Amino acid sequence: MTTSKLGTGTNYSGLSGFSWPTGLNPRTFNIPSTKKHKLIDIDFSDINIIMDSGSATATIGLSGELFTENDWTGLRKQINFTSLDSVGEIQDFNQKLYLNSSSKFFWVRGASFLDTRNADLPTSYPYTCTVIKIHPWLYYDALAGTSGTTTGTTKTISGTDLNNDGNAYVFPWFEITNNTGNDITGIEITDGTNTITWTGTLEAGKSLRIVQEHLPDYNLDGWTAYKYDSTDFSDTPSSQSGLSGNKIYFSGNTGSHSIDFTLSGNNDTATVAVRFRERDY
Repeated sequence: MTTSKLGTGTNYSGLSGFSWPTGLNPRTFNIPSTKKHKLIDIDFSDINIIMDSGSATATIGLSGELFTENDWTGLRKQINFTSLDSVGEIQDFNQKLYLNSSSKFFWVRGASFLDTRNADLPTSYPYTCTVIKIHPWLYYDALAGTSGTTTGTTKTISGTDLNNDGNAYVFPWFEITNNTGNDITGIEITDGTNTITWTGTLEAGKSLRIVQEHLPDYNLDGWTAYKYDSTDFSDTPSSQSGLSGNKIYFSGNTGSHSIDFTLSGNNDTATVAVRFRERDY
């Protein structure tokens, strides 16, 4: 049986946080996937039903029993784990929850931890806790996508690396790195149906990440271009204006896609990439 884990990291094997002891995975229940519904009364008319986009707040309940105080304390600490934002305010921290699988996880934030210890059982440490699903989907552990190098001002990325094997649609993010030469002053990205454009200044030695939806991997908001003062996206980005167009998406369980990049202002070698994380409903 795969050990359940809760924490942060690039993948299951490298996750930092809490790992349940062998044979003590939580008993899981109530893992909902619900949409938000809202009723609005319209004067002199029937009631209209409005369906909001996204998912309603949903919690995953976890319960079980641990047999050492260190494990019990470690789980409580991980559930309560928070981080500080740029101005030092406490905020919830995006974490990955793997439940009996090393290949798929939920994006969650810790919610509550209930002490259910019994004084008559001093060597037993039962618990009940909850986490909040920040997205409704079950995500694949491995990132999908690929990169390429422009020839002149263009590059087409296609093939099986852009297969979406999950059953839910995804909005990929795009990365452009100006390795050398003149400033990149414009970027056009298209799948032949929908086109995204960005205008601005991307100097040599800097990179741009275009995000179409909330991206917990990097804690970035959606439909925003982020500029990095590096070629490896290792520094803290700044959001950029100049983004327009229509979102590009991959439907669930679809074959290879093709994405065309066209750059303006720089005809030297640039690196472009399409990245996404597959997911299931």
